[in-house]
Parts: sequence; C-alpha cells; structure tokens
Amino acid sequence: QLLVHGLPTSHSLATVTTELTTFNSGLAQTQQPRWLTLNTSHASKNASTMVITITGPKAPLFVDKQLSAFSTTFRTEHRLRFNSFTQCSNCHHFGHHSNKCTSPSSCCWCTLPHSTGDHSCPTLTCRLRDQPCSHFTPRCVNCDGPH
Repeated sequence: QLLVHGLPTSHSLATVTTELTTFNSGLAQTQQPRWLTLNTSHASKNASTMVITITGPKAPLFVDKQLSAFSTTFRTEHRLRFNSFTQCSNCHHFGHHSNKCTSPSSCCWCTLPHSTGDHSCPTLTCRLRDQPCSHFTPRCVNCDGPH
C-alpha cells in the first residue's frame, strides 16, 4: 500500500482512480483507494492523504516517488502498518513504528539514552558491547522493571 499525499479532496474516489491510472503508466490498483482519515477529518481540507493498493511488476517504482494527477505531482510513501502491540526499535515504546519515532533513542538493555547498538557494560573489565552481560540485570524502558 502507498500513501499519496496532498490529493485534492474535492474529487470523487472514482475520479482520483481514473487520474492516477491514466497519468502513471504501469500503475495497477487492486482496490478502490480510500482516504487515510475519516471523512469528518478531511472534509474541511482542500487536500489530504489517500491510501492506494497497487500491484504488478512496476509497483516498486512508485514507492517514495511522485505520482501525476490533476496536472500536478503528489509525493508517495510506503504505508507502514503498526498497532498498539508494535514496539519501536528506537525508543522501545509501543504503538508506533521506528521510522516515525520522534523520541530520543533508548537502550533496550539498560534504558539509558543511547541506542542499543551503543550499549556497553558499566563494569570496566567487561568488553561486551551491543548485548547484555552477566554484570547487570536488563531493565524495561516501559515499566522500569527488571526483565
């Protein structure tokens, strides 16, 4: 699935589909497009983001590019899927994808403000990096408890 940003909300879904498939050679939509937000959220806007589902050998060519429609171009991006069980690999909190994380990095072993890849044991004689060792108990960034 792709997100297409900035499409005019004044057009019907059928018109948007026709425009996208007519002016983007090889674009094959497998489902009716839909607005990313509820109608009440984008009804008062001039433009909004639409979700389209595409397939075919040319599908990868449209990811993170621009699509043509309505005599202009619109930025696309791959739609990330996440839910309340998704754990971010940057801050380790739940409910968002690491590609969209705005929080500072947090180590999944010690919860200190550094990336997990930069973790090192606080014991001077230990040379382990990027992983937990026997010198400490890993802590949870979400509950601050031992895990």
